[in-house]
This record gives sequence, structure tokens and C-alpha cells, in this order.
Amino acid sequence: MGPMLSLFIFLTLSSRQSPNPAEQTQNLPTFRQFRVAQIYRGKPARPIFKTKEELEFRTRIRQGAAKGPNFAGHYAVAEWGGGTGTGTFVLVDVESGQIFFHVDPKRGIEFYFNLDSRLMVIDGCDIPPVNGSCVRSFWEWTGTEMKFLTRFTSASAPGLPEGFKPAPP
Repeated sequence: MGPMLSLFIFLTLSSRQSPNPAEQTQNLPTFRQFRVAQIYRGKPARPIFKTKEELEFRTRIRQGAAKGPNFAGHYAVAEWGGGTGTGTFVLVDVESGQIFFHVDPKRGIEFYFNLDSRLMVIDGCDIPPVNGSCVRSFWEWTGTEMKFLTRFTSASAPGLPEGFKPAPP
């Protein structure tokens, strides 16, 4: 699932045309548009590992899930770097322990998300970045998959959307 999803994200990011700057501000998704109704406050469930790749990163995934939800009400985003400016993550449902999403696009990555929103903003660059090859993309978590919303190249990308709350250190 990881390699196919990575290919899908790469093709989506590279095939879409960027809107002009006036359209960007008007059409930029906000974290408030994707608010969740409830926040899970219970004890986080242990992650359920189903793939060899998930088991390879079990320590990072367990550590991320143990902290409790940090995305979309009851999901933990467990993220880690690849050591060369690349990053990857999984979403863990802290109520059930199910690992829903894994991406490994082999790109420089920065993730922006809130506990009370289903919106995730992902900054990605080719390694090394070449002529504006960085992209800011906007995704909605549906509960089973990330749904692509829009993207902007780094040269034309606006700031982070309204409602972003940086995680405490």
C-alpha cells in the first residue's frame, strides 16, 4: 500500500496546475472548515501492526500513539525522518489501535495538522529542491483515506491556513 500510495501522491502533486495568487487566498482550505465534533480523551490503544514495514518502525509508531490524539479528534500522527531530509508518517486510531495510513514519498516533508481538524497540510520537495520543485498540498482525512483538496508550488504558496495551532514543544 505504501509504494502505490506514494506514487499516487507524487502524480497528484506533479500533475495539478497551480492557481494564480488571487485564487489561492480565496480558495485556501482552513482548519476550521474541517472541524471534528469530538475529541477522544481516553487511554490510547496499542497500535495493531499488520505489515512488515509497520513492524520495522514499531517503536516510533508506539511512541506516537502513546502520546494520544493530535489529529482529527482521535488519531495520532506518528512521524519520523529518513535522515536525509525525507519524512514519513502513519495515522493511528488511538481508540482502536488501527494503523490507517502510511506514506513514504521519498521527499523532504513537513506536516501541519490540528487535533480538532481533519485538514492536513503537507510541504514536500524533491531532494535536493530544483527550480521551485517544492509543493504545499492540502488533504482532508475522511476516516479511511486522505482526500486531495489542492496544492501550490512553494514559489506561490500562501502561508499556513487560518486556524493552524502549532503543537506545544
